[in-house]
Amino acid sequence: MPEIGKWFGEQPDWAFEDDYLPESGTAQGAAMEYFSGMARDELRTLGVKVIEGEFHGSTYCAAEIGDGIDEAYHAAEAAGIPARFVAASD
Repeated sequence: MPEIGKWFGEQPDWAFEDDYLPESGTAQGAAMEYFSGMARDELRTLGVKVIEGEFHGSTYCAAEIGDGIDEAYHAAEAAGIPARFVAASD
């Protein structure tokens, strides 16, 4: 039992333990899950591309905005699509 208590007291080693998180457990994963369920015409309207691996074997998955946040925000608002966009803060 003392070993597990020690382990719980340590900071996560994200180089190893992030493999155990669900995709939707990150901001990027949640966005990808949300936009993956959207119709293609809505994605086109917003200028969003869903990327599932940049190349064979890649683990990169994301929903990317092509034309910019302001354009996507206004397109969503005009089309009545329930999505809003804000710039990420670092």
